[in-house]
Amino acid sequence: MKKSNIVLLSTALATAIIIPTIVHANSPQISVESQVDSHSTDENVEETGPIFSGDPVTPSIIANNFSGTASGSKQTSSAFVVPINYGHVKLYFLNNSSAATTISVTNIKSGLVYFTKQVDAGSSYTWRSIDNYSNGMQSGDYTVTYRSSSANVNVNYSGFASNNIKEVAN
Repeated sequence: MKKSNIVLLSTALATAIIIPTIVHANSPQISVESQVDSHSTDENVEETGPIFSGDPVTPSIIANNFSGTASGSKQTSSAFVVPINYGHVKLYFLNNSSAATTISVTNIKSGLVYFTKQVDAGSSYTWRSIDNYSNGMQSGDYTVTYRSSSANVNVNYSGFASNNIKEVAN
């Protein structure tokens, strides 16, 4: 009798742990990952209204707002995700370093480098997917690599993915 109670309790406990884990693992998630020495994120999904008064465009969803700082060594990286159907991406970089920093954005799965840009010390750069990819970027995981040959990287970055090309154009 004691043995069957232990088996019953063990089964109940395992079920209570495993089922929520499986459900959570299958839930769609928007995430930001980082491999930088110092990093902060502000993830959210927000519904926005028309671009200007009278605009007939239905409200769009901006997914995966993210921001942070890449710093601490001469080469570092951060990561972001482009959710399915949110391929219109806008990225902003501010180089706070004392030297130029080369920034590259690469799709992890395909290996496609979307851009490589050298940003001078104290300068900023805004990249919009619509400039070279009018149909948007491929969904998936992306790595942003920051490199400097003469000083530690110190770049503030921010960006978002949207389902509306007009959100990226501004």
